[in-house]
Amino acid sequence: MSKVIPNLPHAPIAFTTAKDGKNIGGVLDLATELFKQASVKVSTGKLNKVIDVLRQEKTSSKRAGVPRIYYGTQVSVRPVSILLFVNRINLFDENFRRYAVNRLGELLGLEEVPIRLLLRERTRRSFND
Repeated sequence: MSKVIPNLPHAPIAFTTAKDGKNIGGVLDLATELFKQASVKVSTGKLNKVIDVLRQEKTSSKRAGVPRIYYGTQVSVRPVSILLFVNRINLFDENFRRYAVNRLGELLGLEEVPIRLLLRERTRRSFND
């Protein structure tokens, strides 16, 4: 039985009973596992290998111009927050953002926790920094 909570499609569902107290241990184990996943720090090297997969799979947009992802880095945990440096933010529509969050979750083994995706334009100045 698969149910999805709107706005939380990644969240696992655990069943328990208040009356009998069944599966309380399972819920606590799940909570511990989710906390561990949300606390993961992904190395920049590993993250950029995953971003290479994203780059090859889908960087299309209906707007004029070619969307490019240069590199990414994880900027925080709880929630896992990933910053992608791109050529132009407006080339990355909401469909791409959803796709990227889902694909990053799959490839990094973080399917059950939220991932916050941040985009920043890489300017000429940041090329030299």
